Amino acid sequence: LAGTGGSYTSQWSTIYDFKKKETGQQLFNMRQIYFAWNLDRWRLDLGVIAPVKGKVSNTSLDKDGWIRGARFMVPFLESGSLEFVSGILDAIDDPNAFQNWGRWNYAEVEWTHDLTDYARAEAGYVHLAGQDYLRGEFRWLWKLSSDLKIEAATEALRNVTTPTWAFDTSLKVSLPFIALVAEYSYVPSTFGLLGELSNDFFALGHLGMLAMKGPIGDGLGLDWFTKSYVSENELRLVAGIGLSWVYTPEQ
Repeated sequence: LAGTGGSYTSQWSTIYDFKKKETGQQLFNMRQIYFAWNLDRWRLDLGVIAPVKGKVSNTSLDKDGWIRGARFMVPFLESGSLEFVSGILDAIDDPNAFQNWGRWNYAEVEWTHDLTDYARAEAGYVHLAGQDYLRGEFRWLWKLSSDLKIEAATEALRNVTTPTWAFDTSLKVSLPFIALVAEYSYVPSTFGLLGELSNDFFALGHLGMLAMKGPIGDGLGLDWFTKSYVSENELRLVAGIGLSWVYTPEQ
């Protein structure tokens, strides 16, 4: 993963910052580069790895960040897995994979289990920068029809070192022509570093988010998206156009 972003929670940079009244540096850096090995439900990642293994929850570490170390996943029961991560989470304002590794400061153990075809639960422990956290998550999916899906998720984190609570709840509605996500979270300023490095982080305290996404045309691989954030002190709106494609080599 490479990008121009200058921090852990931003893969891309602002061209011009109207608050600071300055132009971004637009440095292009490698953020993640690692070896990945998969066999059935076993998995090993080694190098400057992605902080999350797959589906990104709202309170997970930001998907654009990095951990210098390893992830090892093993099957657990019929439809579950255990994940072990150990390494270094550092240089959060210097996204360059090709630099000297710092001191070990990160460890994670997480259990994920598909309770049914529609329900999933996660529970885990995280150690980051001298503080210890417990995390729990529950997701439920309603497939009301072939075109309408609704997914609800609720998550809670406990900093057992401070001690402090943080939580998040979200609702996603998916239709063929649009997907909407509404989210509310609360991460107190005393929660520690994990809260400031969470996925799509914008502000501490109470935060509301509304996101929308939909296709442009038919079969073009283009889509539009918007995200609006409302915190206790700031308002932010992001809008853009995305392009995606899949290349399948001939057999």
